[in-house]
Amino acid sequence: MGSSQGVSYLIGLFRTKFLAVLLGPTGVGIVGTFQALVVLLGVLTRCGIDSSAVREIAAEKERGGEGEGRTIAVVRKLAWISSFLGICLSTVFASLLSRYLFDSDKFTWAIAALGFGVALVSFASAQKAVLRGRRSVAELAKIGVGSAFLSTIVAIGLYKILGLQGIAPVIICSSAISLILTWIFFRRIEYTHVSISWIESLCGAKVLLAIGITFMWSALLTACVTFFLRAEVIRELGQVSSGIYQAAFGLSALFARFILQAMSTDYYPRLTEVSEDDEKVNASVNEQTEIGLLIGLPGLIGMMAFAQWLVPLFYSAEFGQASALIPWFIVGVYIQLISWPIGFIQQAKGSVLWLFISQTLANVILLGLSLWLMRELGLAGLAIAFASMYLTHLIIVYLIGSFLSGFKWSVSVLRILLVSAILVFLTFALVKFTNPICSALLGVPIVFFTGVFSLRTLCDRVGEHPLILKLLKVPGLSFLLMYRRF
Repeated sequence: MGSSQGVSYLIGLFRTKFLAVLLGPTGVGIVGTFQALVVLLGVLTRCGIDSSAVREIAAEKERGGEGEGRTIAVVRKLAWISSFLGICLSTVFASLLSRYLFDSDKFTWAIAALGFGVALVSFASAQKAVLRGRRSVAELAKIGVGSAFLSTIVAIGLYKILGLQGIAPVIICSSAISLILTWIFFRRIEYTHVSISWIESLCGAKVLLAIGITFMWSALLTACVTFFLRAEVIRELGQVSSGIYQAAFGLSALFARFILQAMSTDYYPRLTEVSEDDEKVNASVNEQTEIGLLIGLPGLIGMMAFAQWLVPLFYSAEFGQASALIPWFIVGVYIQLISWPIGFIQQAKGSVLWLFISQTLANVILLGLSLWLMRELGLAGLAIAFASMYLTHLIIVYLIGSFLSGFKWSVSVLRILLVSAILVFLTFALVKFTNPICSALLGVPIVFFTGVFSLRTLCDRVGEHPLILKLLKVPGLSFLLMYRRF
């Protein structure tokens, strides 16, 4: 799964570059706002059912019988309802949203058309939920790479021809591609097919909604806060600032996104399967924390150290101001890699109340800090608020995890946390208190050390993995990885 996410990551970088050149900061900001709106509409219409379905399907698969087939049938029927709601919401509120975001009706028809994209995503999400619940990792990896590649080709072509008028067509076409690919792999899975009526599906939805509403609340808060902050940046600081914010946030999170997605794809169902055994839960969380940090750390350190040079490379010179925001965003993403594995304890155990509390607190803190600091410090305030929120979120989920499963970090995790925190702090200080040339020159040995440290520690954790054996054949790496104890 990790290698496929890496390919998707590279394709994403290629797409981002073309988008920046073709549309500029203003266009990138508008595209980001439309994408946030699609996410918000999707969360509202799906009611968290796709997330709760992953948990139920994983559990039913372990129990056997017709339970899995019945849950799959319910999820697929409910996708029709959420699709219809998505089209209705985008059509009814299109004019209002266009005036709120852009002070004109210029984008009314584009926003109305987003409903069809939301509908297609609903069907794709239902099928992905089944694949995730069954831990069909290889199939999900192929879907991810295929969707990224085909969507990038379509997006470049449409933006080249239509400019900003291509936003809605790109979103609809990308959603259609995702749906087609998920359907191809979904129809290949073997399970006990159960035929149910609409009445039975609505009755079966109660089980999914019981947990799904909490998932929806969590996702809805995040989507609302994200959309509202993007809208406020446009209204308060302008469309160019929105594009710079989108560039800084996107570039900071791009490398870590494939790790976080892998967590929700493979780690979450696996954690659900052992949710009744606290010892296995805690061991799984610690293992995921180690792997996530070791894989993500070199990329985060490199992105922070060379931000001044990478922003023009991956975007364009027009986005230069984004480099000042990236160090703060990287700190936030680093803490996110630590907090996410612990946060999944609440979902795996179905702890509705604690999930509600943790997500509500995190989003309220993010919203409050962002609005305050944006007015005081401009775009830099948003980046500082992001890092501050995840620090608070880490403390909250750690305390909740300790209560639910007696979780605590293992000694090996604490060692990795100590080394990684020192590296992140050192690179942050280097970038903030030296000039770009100095930070880049001094950043090279730091990134090199980080890479060696991560590889050596990964060798210890994964043992004789085929990838490690291949790395050992690379000239020079075999020497660096010779002493692998940490």
